[in-house]
Amino acid sequence: MSHLPSLADQLTRARTVEAAAQEVVDFAVRAGLTLPSLYLERGGRLRCIAQHGYWQVFDGIGPGTGVAGTTYATGERSVVLDVAASHNYIAAYPAVIAEICEPIQVDGRTVGVLNVESPVRLTTADARCVEQLAAVFAERLAALGGPPLESPAERLARFGSELMGLSAVDDIARATLEVAVELSGMSSAALLLTDHTEPRPLACTGPLGPVIEALPASTLGRLAYLVHMARSCYTSEEEFGVGSAGMRDVLEAGVGSLAVVALVVGASRQGVLVAADERRGSRSAEVSLLELLAAQAGASLRTVTTANALYDSERRFRALAEHASDLVCLHKRSGRIVYASPSARAVIDADAESLVGVDGIDLCHVEDRDRVRQEVADGLPSGRVTVAYRRPGNRDDTQPHRWLESAITPVHDEGGAVSHLQTITRDITKRKLAEERLAHQASRDPLTGLLNRT
Repeated sequence: MSHLPSLADQLTRARTVEAAAQEVVDFAVRAGLTLPSLYLERGGRLRCIAQHGYWQVFDGIGPGTGVAGTTYATGERSVVLDVAASHNYIAAYPAVIAEICEPIQVDGRTVGVLNVESPVRLTTADARCVEQLAAVFAERLAALGGPPLESPAERLARFGSELMGLSAVDDIARATLEVAVELSGMSSAALLLTDHTEPRPLACTGPLGPVIEALPASTLGRLAYLVHMARSCYTSEEEFGVGSAGMRDVLEAGVGSLAVVALVVGASRQGVLVAADERRGSRSAEVSLLELLAAQAGASLRTVTTANALYDSERRFRALAEHASDLVCLHKRSGRIVYASPSARAVIDADAESLVGVDGIDLCHVEDRDRVRQEVADGLPSGRVTVAYRRPGNRDDTQPHRWLESAITPVHDEGGAVSHLQTITRDITKRKLAEERLAHQASRDPLTGLLNRT
């Protein structure tokens, strides 16, 4: 490549990584490489810095994904002579038949890739050209200080993805504070929960963390109240002035600047995110990022705490049901059973597992079903309803039907809507037989057995 020295000269005039990348891509096009693209790693994924010829661009490619991701993960050149035969090829341009991907390495570390796709066969000379272009760019990249840092938006997107894998409140809090310090440029952060009468620190980090944690409950309460009517409150660069009591107390404790952001999910305020630094100065630039961070963290905390509460509720429900003599079932709104207690064997002579998926109405004698449906429909809106019905005997009539009584209670979700139905069922056959005997005795003369006259 006789023109590579001129490219190197052009790159020395490029003042940004993006400008240098575009120079390399443009040079590749002039050299006959139709579809070049240059990716650099940011936040653990390959981000497209420059490209030519593509209408659609794949971005955020993970290590090991596609040809580019594989080249980055292995640090070795990839040559695909026939993309149709490659299981690793990601199609971005329909006419492509071949691809070459060269790692970009700085100080012995792979930091990105230079990828070239082509609608015609690629040659050994093409591969050599791509290799040299990657090397020239890597040299200029090192001179510019290396790959650009991950943008705040990219960091927040990655944080949101990471949150999905966390299931413990403490882990969510620690991850949130780590990102809060990173995004704000402040030295310390704290997460305060306001789900109790007084705000309490859930987690603190940084040199000012112990200072915030040691603040009196009254001061923490005033901090939380700062964002009672707003989403955020922060110090400015003004040297003089008097803030509210909560802010003043914190500054007097040795904090130079502060940003307080509400953790809001819908209409629910769960707490506040506090970022602090020893230095004075305005924190207005960081607040919008912290608000987005707080929204992500708040939603994740609410999901986890709701799931934990549901798990604890189900565990208590099962603990009670497992030891109950009555048959306890949980039904979907449709009536399908999703759980049956072990007492199913004693109450209706059936295995609990065999009842899962069965419609509860099927436990009724066919002649009782319409009546039971109507009684449930009439009584359930007002709360608990109790119905009595016959349980069919076996097919050869060697065992007669049983009488059962079920108390049906609606189970509501957080929004107040009915999500499930709980039934507690007992065998009342003996009671029904006794009632029938009493009715029979009351209607006949005890001496003659004849029906009483009315």
